Amino acid sequence: MKRFHLHLPVGDLQASVACYPKLFAAEPSRVEADYAKWMLEDPCINFAGVAPSSVPGFVIAEIAGAGIGVLIDRAMRTSAKDAPAHPLA
Repeated sequence: MKRFHLHLPVGDLQASVACYPKLFAAEPSRVEADYAKWMLEDPCINFAGVAPSSVPGFVIAEIAGAGIGVLIDRAMRTSAKDAPAHPLA
């Protein structure tokens, strides 16, 4: 199965675990001390929020599938106050 992989550092992992279910309409499939992962089927994406202290500057973005338009549409409908910040510096 083709899948889009996106792993990003998040400033506050607990806040991200609370926020992303609103965006993805799904709870995380796995939560650990240093990351939370959502294995979504529609769109077909593996998304993980990674605590910045675990791997500084760590970002994975692989395009291994199609159909992320649904996710982009959901993101555009999510209000800015609900969106988590991603410090990439």
